[in-house]
Amino acid sequence: ITAAVIKELVRTFGLVSGDSLFLGGFSAGARGAMFNMDYAPQYLPPNVRVVGLLDSPFWLDIQPFSLPKSCAGVLKMANATGVVGEKCRSAFPKEEQWKCLLGQYRMHHLEHKYVIAAAQYDGFQMGVNNGGMKNLWKNLDDKVKLEVEKKAYREAFAKQTRDELRTLPLEAGSVFSTTCGNHVTSS
Repeated sequence: ITAAVIKELVRTFGLVSGDSLFLGGFSAGARGAMFNMDYAPQYLPPNVRVVGLLDSPFWLDIQPFSLPKSCAGVLKMANATGVVGEKCRSAFPKEEQWKCLLGQYRMHHLEHKYVIAAAQYDGFQMGVNNGGMKNLWKNLDDKVKLEVEKKAYREAFAKQTRDELRTLPLEAGSVFSTTCGNHVTSS
């Protein structure tokens, strides 16, 4: 589908050498743009610059969100190995190539410039993760302890987001990160 859309853009709008193609989206759409940034140029004329506008693709591999199993399943089910990118694929052994489906790992291996927005208390992932925390304490009647645990978890999540974003190469792109609990900044 991506190849057909890009070929149609080239045909309809006449993208030529020196033009720019911006691939963007938010949440899952940003993840799709992130995957296709390195895949798209093969369908473009030479020297068309690809830039990613990525709002909230920076999902973290943090418990209790079970990403390794689900991402590995998606990679296999969707036969998505073609969009994991050679640079990312070569960075991980075969059994860990699911990491190329997560912003936390994939952003380090993008070959094109980008702008990323990533909330430190990302509302989507915090909601999924904190909802999962209820299962960790389902036999506890102590609601205060659960709230203390949730707060500690949120702070650890925000710290990991900040720490991971700081490791992105400065020459690769720009980072916009708030301390808000939103998910998607540009909508």
